[in-house]
Amino acid sequence: QRVREVIGKKKRREEEVKDKFEEKFQRSRSAKERRLKEKIHEQAKLQDKSIIHKAKKDENTRKIRQSIRQNEDDYARKLDAMDGRVARRPLLLEQNQRDKAIRDLERKIQHAMNVANITEKDLMRQKFNPPNVRVTTTRTDYSS
Repeated sequence: QRVREVIGKKKRREEEVKDKFEEKFQRSRSAKERRLKEKIHEQAKLQDKSIIHKAKKDENTRKIRQSIRQNEDDYARKLDAMDGRVARRPLLLEQNQRDKAIRDLERKIQHAMNVANITEKDLMRQKFNPPNVRVTTTRTDYSS
């Protein structure tokens, strides 16, 4: 009977040791799993932040490229407008010839007016009075 008690005590101690080991192993495993879950959660948060950051960066890059394209288009339009104005403008040689012709014509007209004894006042009076009105110094006669 004593042998049975000793064997029983030994088995109970072994079971207690085994239970304690299992409990310790389980706690250790739970702690490892908890740390692993926390690490995974942190990585997921970082990944989310990096995805959001990447999306914002891509959006900013897209806006910058769009702005650059818009500026290039505006610049090209302005260059085209300038080119059109330059193309429509006469060459300096042609412009000088035209200006000289205008000055010569003005000189001839002025000479003709001096010869005919006509002043610019006379021309202005003629311009503002219709041809069927004769202006005298005292009164205006209308003829039909």
